[in-house]
Amino acid sequence: MELHNEENAVYFDTKDECQGWIQTRIVRFKLRIAHGKDKDGNFAVGQLQKADGRIFVTTAEDYKVTSLDEPLSNYAAPLQQESKKWVAVMEMQG
Repeated sequence: MELHNEENAVYFDTKDECQGWIQTRIVRFKLRIAHGKDKDGNFAVGQLQKADGRIFVTTAEDYKVTSLDEPLSNYAAPLQQESKKWVAVMEMQG
């Protein structure tokens, strides 16, 4: 598996440490409307889509909950590397 931005990743000695790191973070997505054309070629407004997610630490003093927050655990899981270290990995669509 090819990892994006691996040089900036945080590594952990145990799976539990990595899972704890994931549990203290949320993803906040921007929402956008998907535009397109219907089957007749007419302009159509589509559904809201998630875009441009940012990760926030929920234990930070300046963190404020919003309705767009989702647990990082919905998207990330611990993965053990060949070095026997653990890293949180998010699966990307596309």
